[in-house]
Amino acid sequence: MDARPYLNLGGDTTPVDLNDLDDDIRWGRVPGAAKLRYPPWTGERFLALEAIPELADALDSPGARLAWTMRAAPFPWASTLFTLLLFAGEVLQLASGAMTDFDPAWSVHRFFERYAATGYEPLMLDGQWWTPWSSQFTHAGIQHFLSNIAVVGYCGFRTERALGAGGFAAVLAASVMVPAILLATLTPHPVVGSSLAGFGLFGAIIAIGFRFGDQIPRGWRRGYGFSNLWLFAVLAVGTLGGAEVAHLGHAGGLIGGAVAVFLLRPETQAPKARFKAVRARNLGLALALALVPGVLVPLLGHIPALAFGTPEPVALDEHGVTLSVPSRLMAEVPKAASFDRMGLPEEPAPPYVRTVDGVPAWTTSPGSTEVVFAGSQRLRSKSTEALDQSLAERWQRLIGGELVLSDPPPPKGDGWTAHALELVDTENDIRIRVVEQRLIQGRRLVRTGYLVEVDEDGEAGVREAAFASVVESVVVLDPPELAAAREDYERNPSGERVRMELARQLLQVGQEAEAEALFAAVAAGEGKRAREAVGERLQLWAASPELYADDADPAWFEGWLEPGYPTRQILDDGIAWLLHHGRCEAARARLEAFEEAPESLMAKVAEACEE
Repeated sequence: MDARPYLNLGGDTTPVDLNDLDDDIRWGRVPGAAKLRYPPWTGERFLALEAIPELADALDSPGARLAWTMRAAPFPWASTLFTLLLFAGEVLQLASGAMTDFDPAWSVHRFFERYAATGYEPLMLDGQWWTPWSSQFTHAGIQHFLSNIAVVGYCGFRTERALGAGGFAAVLAASVMVPAILLATLTPHPVVGSSLAGFGLFGAIIAIGFRFGDQIPRGWRRGYGFSNLWLFAVLAVGTLGGAEVAHLGHAGGLIGGAVAVFLLRPETQAPKARFKAVRARNLGLALALALVPGVLVPLLGHIPALAFGTPEPVALDEHGVTLSVPSRLMAEVPKAASFDRMGLPEEPAPPYVRTVDGVPAWTTSPGSTEVVFAGSQRLRSKSTEALDQSLAERWQRLIGGELVLSDPPPPKGDGWTAHALELVDTENDIRIRVVEQRLIQGRRLVRTGYLVEVDEDGEAGVREAAFASVVESVVVLDPPELAAAREDYERNPSGERVRMELARQLLQVGQEAEAEALFAAVAAGEGKRAREAVGERLQLWAASPELYADDADPAWFEGWLEPGYPTRQILDDGIAWLLHHGRCEAARARLEAFEEAPESLMAKVAEACEE
């Protein structure tokens, strides 16, 4: 009797070496359904390998279990369920958008609009720990959805076939969590769409081909490894050229899915006795990964250095303001839709990301209406009441909603005034708090403050404290024109033109005493510059006559009221100052010296000096 072992595989019977057979079984190259005749084990019969006790250990090895499971082709219920949930999410999103014509406050629609995107702002600042998952069920349009669902469906099926339901779930969790962490820490852009999961599962089927290699049954190998580079080409064409594409998220998903494959012990390789335990462990791991944001986000969002980054000095030379801005608010963002009048400045890029009502502003994400701002503007009105009213109306025009005044914080320093208001949009359930500090310096208005969204209890979350610290860091310096004039004066303090320019710039920021002293020095001379200085100084005296009392005979300008010297402006301002201080005789004497004194000015003197 022939005692040699014979293997019957696919109808062909050939002699086999038992050591080679053991290796082939362990590497999955020979299925358990193949039959062996080896008299010491099977007698004269051919028995299935899985029925031979001496081969039980080899058949329970990881490679053999993987090959057996893949050949058995169990239904991929986990990946199918996830794909169906994506379909359901898209249908729900489309339905909620349609229903807003009838009920704009419908809760599902509000969720998709305000609480579904993931990224830095939702995770780190708003504490919306669920957004890595809700974002997978939210898409920017039907085309966006269809391109993603095709990748998820194909790659998910193949991943589950190789790793099992628990392995698929763990890879999926890693594919979503890794890019979510990268997006939250490295970019301000919010993201929606199941492309994070799609790229992660794509990375998984590439990694499966490298990790398991020949253990994958021959008929399945073309679905793994570099055989799927055609799919990458399709993905690249569809995503790499898009300006709004989350390339960092796609890369994170690819890495997360691939690394998970190499670190995971899939149930498809587990011994029969351990199959359910390993699947349960992988499902538990997936659940733990899915809930990581729920544990970390509440903690990280309240650590300023992590949530907003380290403060960086910013000099706004054109506004004469310096301040410290957290680095996460300094991130460069593209122009994006936001509320009225917000947008990016032209190149070269300034050290701020947008402007709000003409003032430089910093924000946490491209489309956010929550900003902190600082800068200066030319003051159009000296009326503080009119200014307060006009600024409140402008905020209402910019943001919309019902205007409600609220209690302001303390002023940030001498000369500053603090203001606060809230704008309530009841239709969309949005309440924006505006806090602003203002400093008036002559014709210059320095503004700094912030806009934050608050809930019905008035709570604004972590942004308000960070924005308030930026406001407190604002230091007001000379505007650039005044700074340049000071430099010129330091180089040539006796130059009349230099002194005149410095005095004019001082007037612009309300430093009238210093300006008046410089005008006086130039007016003491002769010639054209002296006449200009007299005119400028007199205009200052006439505008605020109560500040310049009649302590002594102001001969410095009365000599300029003689015929042949004054301009009409000098004459008008000089007479106005004399009349304010009751110097009627001096005013009459100056006008009588003119053969053709202006009738309007004579009438003004007569009216003011009636006895």
